[in-house]
Amino acid sequence: MKSLISCSEYSQYTDQATEFMKQFPEEVFTQTDVLTAYEKFESWCLNKNVLQAYDYDLSEEFILDRDENVESSYEKLQQLIGLDLVKKKIDTILAADIVEKERKKRKGKSYKSSSMHMIFGGNPGTAKTTVAKIFGGIAKEKGILKSGSFVECEEWT
Repeated sequence: MKSLISCSEYSQYTDQATEFMKQFPEEVFTQTDVLTAYEKFESWCLNKNVLQAYDYDLSEEFILDRDENVESSYEKLQQLIGLDLVKKKIDTILAADIVEKERKKRKGKSYKSSSMHMIFGGNPGTAKTTVAKIFGGIAKEKGILKSGSFVECEEWT
């Protein structure tokens, strides 16, 4: 974390990384965990070092680049014409995630959750990229993924 911060515009606050990381009690972190924490460092740093000088409610979460009037990714998916099979499959994935979370809650740390990777295949112009990007947003909004990252790959032969 210190290395990421030291290379950012917040490098002058690198010494605060240890204090920031106290809000994450885990001892082992995945790459996604680190990147998610790093994304939160900016708002934490602003709250701690800058915004205290202003009349600002620190109990409210500081959100960057978000327009509350923008429709959700799930709503965007539902507005796409056709793609009924895709929409049903995404609903199935969302339902399965709810079940997974409940199992994990009941079994605790001993439960090993499954991981999922997806490949969108089909003819050109069939909305593969559009649906994949929207699904990334849905997965982030629903808490399935910590990041709505989308990686597009060329066809492998």
